[in-house]
Amino acid sequence: MIVLSVLVFALSGTAWAALSGSMGSSGALGDGPVGDAADGATDILLVGVDSRTDAQGQALPDDALRAIGAGAADGVVNTDTMILVRVPNDGSRAVAFSIPRDSYVSIPGAFRRDKINSAYPGAKAEEANRLVASGVTDPREVDVRSSEAGRQELVRAVGDLTGLTVDHYAEVNLMGFYTLTNAIGGVDVCLKNPVDDELSGARFPAGPRTVAGHDALAFVRQRHGLPNGDLDRIRRQQAFLASMSRKILSSGTLGDPLTLARLLDAVRGSVVLDGDWDLLRFGQQMQDVSGGAVAFLTIPTQGTQNIDGRGDVVAVDPTAVQRFVADAIGPENSAAEDDGPAPSTIPVDVRNASGAEGAAARVVAVLSAQGYARTVAGNAEAPAPRSEVLFGPAGDAAGARVARSLGDLPARFDPAVPPNSVRVVLGNDYDGPGAAPPQATGLTGSGGESSNGLSGSAETPAPVPPPQPAITAEGVACVD
Repeated sequence: MIVLSVLVFALSGTAWAALSGSMGSSGALGDGPVGDAADGATDILLVGVDSRTDAQGQALPDDALRAIGAGAADGVVNTDTMILVRVPNDGSRAVAFSIPRDSYVSIPGAFRRDKINSAYPGAKAEEANRLVASGVTDPREVDVRSSEAGRQELVRAVGDLTGLTVDHYAEVNLMGFYTLTNAIGGVDVCLKNPVDDELSGARFPAGPRTVAGHDALAFVRQRHGLPNGDLDRIRRQQAFLASMSRKILSSGTLGDPLTLARLLDAVRGSVVLDGDWDLLRFGQQMQDVSGGAVAFLTIPTQGTQNIDGRGDVVAVDPTAVQRFVADAIGPENSAAEDDGPAPSTIPVDVRNASGAEGAAARVVAVLSAQGYARTVAGNAEAPAPRSEVLFGPAGDAAGARVARSLGDLPARFDPAVPPNSVRVVLGNDYDGPGAAPPQATGLTGSGGESSNGLSGSAETPAPVPPPQPAITAEGVACVD
């Protein structure tokens, strides 16, 4: 949502002039490199916080807290939503990676392992104590300066986990989400089942509906009562943002001056951006991104485990995460080198002939992120001795492109494949993009450490959730 809002006002010189000096600015990137990324893309960390202050550190009024259904602050800022967005410099597409808030990772400045959403509040609290001890008495100054320390710690933790360098940082609070969704007239969503959750306030029937304001917050915040808990909440957020992407990028929203004005008012008081972001240039970079060319994925996880003193955590393997991210990004220059059909025009049927659960779904997720919008996953009728790409009549160029996208798999003609279409057969030998990550090894006993970096006394890991296909902005996805 933040990126899309940035796009809206970055495309308007008048809007930029109106906002100049009025938005919250952050030094979250510290002295690190910003601007043109060395890897040929822009990586943006989007963070949703439950802060009860605005972008300038001022406390939200009571009427605002009542509107969003939030109580008074407890002094801890939780970063419950973290999404790393990759935008190539040619603006051809965008890939967004959601990071579960309970991912158990190394916290760089704290020299410990903890849930990744502890990086921001932990560093913020430590810096606030230091400021007070040094004689700073203004609560607003303490809040603003300590928040900077929290953001910098979170940026480092996300970079270490994903292997990407964060080029820009954007943060929105609860009030910002509330006002931004109202500003565009709501977002279309769809639920597989009815929900009635007292904790989040989510009370919706099954099927499609439009949500805004308080209802939008409830939709993306619910996690209790969902089959996969926080992972399903992430799917909710992805479906919501994909639908909003489609609305803003494909429906003429950018050309409506009244909607633009409402977005500007919302952004002005609720969004914090790093101070080195050239928004006008970013807006130009984003102009070629169509509504369907935005894909949302969740980093691979290895199940839920219980750690003494930390409670339930989500096990992650940084090596597997970094490979997944690299696979989904794909080669940055592939579009420029290929003269064949665009990925979005190629129908791809991925068949799992390996016996490994979820193999086809993982490959489909990667292909979706690389711009293949017409993909399906299924099981093969029989095991296959090797992995290969099959193409139908007039599908040789499409087959060659898919084969390159999957690590140069062998490709051949098969008359059983429909014309201009491609079928991918995954055998036991497949180790290309989207291949199964290593299995969770569990935890050692108290004081030990396993290969996935988890330490301390723990229960047996919960089952690893099945892989989920990417959510794109092609349509309104129905979710739990």
